Amino acid sequence: IPDSLSLVAGYQSTHLTTVNKNKVTQAATEVRTTGEPYRVGVVYKPRSVKGLAFYVNNSTMFQGGGARTPDGRILPPLIGEVKEIGIKTDLYEGRISSTISLFDLTVANVPVPRTDPVTGITANFPSGQQRNKGFEFDLAVRPVRDWTIMAGIYQGDIIGQNGLRQANTINKSHNALTRYDFSSGGLKGLFVGASTFGRGDRSGAAWPAFDVYNAMFGYSHKSWAVVVNIENLADRVYSEGGWGTILKELGRPRNAKVTFGYNF
Repeated sequence: IPDSLSLVAGYQSTHLTTVNKNKVTQAATEVRTTGEPYRVGVVYKPRSVKGLAFYVNNSTMFQGGGARTPDGRILPPLIGEVKEIGIKTDLYEGRISSTISLFDLTVANVPVPRTDPVTGITANFPSGQQRNKGFEFDLAVRPVRDWTIMAGIYQGDIIGQNGLRQANTINKSHNALTRYDFSSGGLKGLFVGASTFGRGDRSGAAWPAFDVYNAMFGYSHKSWAVVVNIENLADRVYSEGGWGTILKELGRPRNAKVTFGYNF
């Protein structure tokens, strides 16, 4: 094998035993599950370009479930397979680092919340098979010594076994951060920065897409430092998570936080 080529492989054997016991009848049932996830991959680093790598991965997953159905049964374990191809960079002495990947993920038995139309109770049920195809991109750049920029994008397409978009899923997200530290001159010790993050709409309910913007600045001198964070500058009403259609966890409204630190 040439020095520019690397092979990756891994194998795992997992055996799980779960005992369900009815506290009323004292009846107990034992459930045993077995999985053998693996991983194989190839990494190629061309000698002509230092800090550049191409990779291909194929791996499977097996994860014991902890969620239960309304009648107390433990959901079956998650099983899946992901195929991935991508490029990684670490160029100009680390000033430009990035990863871009294309993936094709298939997974079965993902717990999803469903609401019983009769009882109104929302509980987890196995979703059958899901497939998610898309890409991810992460970037970290340092244009000059004191300036840092980081960003990430995710774009997927989560489809259920019925060929439709899976309920309670998000197919888009992004984030970005920039920060400048003054390391010399009269402003030495001061830093300023800003960040943003956003999500696409969540399927299955009125969970709209959103973007949130934040700002920060601070000053440090010898043993002490003070940092001011201002979150949700536009005072956007948004929700990142919740439970089915009955609960939304609202994000924090516009707020400011001051932190003072001292190193003894």
